[in-house]
Amino acid sequence: MNIEKCAEVFASFSGGKLFVGFSGGADSCAALLITAHFAERFGIDVTAVHINHHLRGEESDREEKAAEAFASQRGIRFKCFHLSGLSEKNLEAQAREERLNIWKQLTAEHGGAVVLGHHRNDSMETLFLRLLRGGNVSALAALRKKRQINGVTVLRPLLDFSRQEIELFLQENGVTCFAMDSSNHDEKFLRNYLRNGILKKLFERHPQAFSGLSMSLDALADDADFLEKTAEMKFQQILKKNETPLSFWQELHPALQVRVLRLFLSAEMGMDVIPDGALLSRFRQEISRQTHEKRLIPITGGGSIALRGNGLWVELQKNSSGDMQWRWQKENGIVYNNCRFECSTVTALPPKMNEYICCFDAEKIPDVFYLTPRRNGDKMIPFGRKEETSLKKLRTDRKRSADFDLPVLRDENNVIYWAPGIRHSAKAPVTEMTRN
Repeated sequence: MNIEKCAEVFASFSGGKLFVGFSGGADSCAALLITAHFAERFGIDVTAVHINHHLRGEESDREEKAAEAFASQRGIRFKCFHLSGLSEKNLEAQAREERLNIWKQLTAEHGGAVVLGHHRNDSMETLFLRLLRGGNVSALAALRKKRQINGVTVLRPLLDFSRQEIELFLQENGVTCFAMDSSNHDEKFLRNYLRNGILKKLFERHPQAFSGLSMSLDALADDADFLEKTAEMKFQQILKKNETPLSFWQELHPALQVRVLRLFLSAEMGMDVIPDGALLSRFRQEISRQTHEKRLIPITGGGSIALRGNGLWVELQKNSSGDMQWRWQKENGIVYNNCRFECSTVTALPPKMNEYICCFDAEKIPDVFYLTPRRNGDKMIPFGRKEETSLKKLRTDRKRSADFDLPVLRDENNVIYWAPGIRHSAKAPVTEMTRN
């Protein structure tokens, strides 16, 4: 196993920070050892990050201790996060989302990128899974050596190597004991069924299939990269335009149309939006219609694609009932009355603060907030004061006009925690004792 193939992945992070997803299994052990090797060459700060999902009782806890010992023996900083409350329904999707939130938190606070131990066998399994879901070329070749996922840079330096090569590499480096996740044998998960059944039998019967699939994956990744870069260039033509001409969308090749649409919706919504089959079908139907009536295509996450005459734009969700509930621990972002609110849990204050950013002690705020319009008689205790002050006075002190109508953040008792663009309250202040 020639690890020099990985050098290019790490070189661009010289002097930076890398967080290695470290379960303690064979793949993540190899990823951590190789990252540490190149960290020494390029002066990279490395942290092994273990995420205990608490799904397998004592087995999960043993793996956490073993992972910490593995990193400690090699002088690598170790950090552990604990997840709880995952339900059996959509377990894999929930776990992925929670892990992504952790990567967002770490990279937002410290910068740098995340290293994951995916290898060539993982790419093949993903290829078949995405084929079954009707994925396009980008989906089929989803695992790349370097990708941006919801603002997080993810590195996968082991994609050129098979599981067998990785285990041989570990043996050569004196690693003979690593975690074996018992859930990997549970074939209720489709990936396990593919890995332990269909693909295993295929490679046993046709050994050459592995190299053939490897060549196809490389070709698919090249094709996807070309289409994505071309889509990005096309997207630049409409970037920051309030309204785009229908002719622009009508003239795009279908392979570019879906990719440009994803870039456009993600930019407008302030979050990653992946158009599903139903949205794409409706979109193509509506842009081909010749009518002056206004049409709306709902977007998952709030808002709609609006079309009228020869124009197309995005309208963010407006809540006619007035108030919107926000369970911030489960929903990192929410759209309300043309505004997008986002939250993340961090361990240090942002280096730059303004009236559109607020920080609270995460352990002292309610699980549920409410986004509402401002109301007559609204008052709050501003940060740094002890007496209530009317929101109207705080608005005029900030020299905001009367039509400045951004929503406010309240709890169930109608206590205002934050009036964006005006002031945040003295509730749940960040102190020296604050952990998150």
